[in-house]
Amino acid sequence: MRAGEGQHHIAASALIVALALPACFSVPSFPNQRDITDLRILAIKADPQLVAPGGSTEITALVVSPDGPVPGADYRWWWCGKVTGSEGSGSCSWDDDGVTHLGISDSIAYTAPADVLDQQDIIIRRYGFRDVVNLEVSYQGQTARSFARVQVQRDAENKNPALEGLIIEGAVARGTAFVVKPGVKYVVSPAVGAGSRETFTTRDFLDNPVTLTEELEFSWYSTGGSLSDGVTVEGSRSATHWKAPDTAPDDGKPLWVFTVVYDGRGGTDWWAQAIYVEE
Repeated sequence: MRAGEGQHHIAASALIVALALPACFSVPSFPNQRDITDLRILAIKADPQLVAPGGSTEITALVVSPDGPVPGADYRWWWCGKVTGSEGSGSCSWDDDGVTHLGISDSIAYTAPADVLDQQDIIIRRYGFRDVVNLEVSYQGQTARSFARVQVQRDAENKNPALEGLIIEGAVARGTAFVVKPGVKYVVSPAVGAGSRETFTTRDFLDNPVTLTEELEFSWYSTGGSLSDGVTVEGSRSATHWKAPDTAPDDGKPLWVFTVVYDGRGGTDWWAQAIYVEE
């Protein structure tokens, strides 16, 4: 599942509007969202991805900083307990009255309200309800906040896609540190687990059954160097190019490349790869 809007894509394509400004105006410089320059929540995942009313799932988050994956951060997960149409409400804070505190660890167990679909109209009872779980993470004086939508639905299945590593210039990196040369551009693609791209049956607006196949999408981030593409899709277009910095880091610490995969139906997974730049 994708984390909150404004920080991640949520089953929608980004729309970039270019404005032609007169030469007398200076165009502000915005940070590249592919570059990890502060504390960020890149993705949130529920496993299993779909939850029946009264059922449970485990929720985890990918939290990163310029040093890589974040260990030992302070987590606060909570639920507003409000229902607005087809999804829950995320407009509440940890300290508000009536909220449900779900946990303070890096993963939590979420249980869907048993009667959440009984309160809905026939369309939502058929296609499901998106409950909202909020997350706030604090680490070394920085705070990041996001939310996830948990799909509550009867008689439906969708497993998360699985990432098994990164393929860097044809070599598979599966968690062990990868060594590269400074200033060199590398082709990087995701190693996707078998069966990650599922075929499923849904219904169209006339209530006819329709069989579709997922198209996996990948979002890319790094703590150093530069990425040519921030978003790629499965198949021949799944690779991006990562250029190592021109000089190796003075502290000898690794850089990190992250990819997050989405299946378009709420399923997600991620991979974090340490890369050492050596002369």
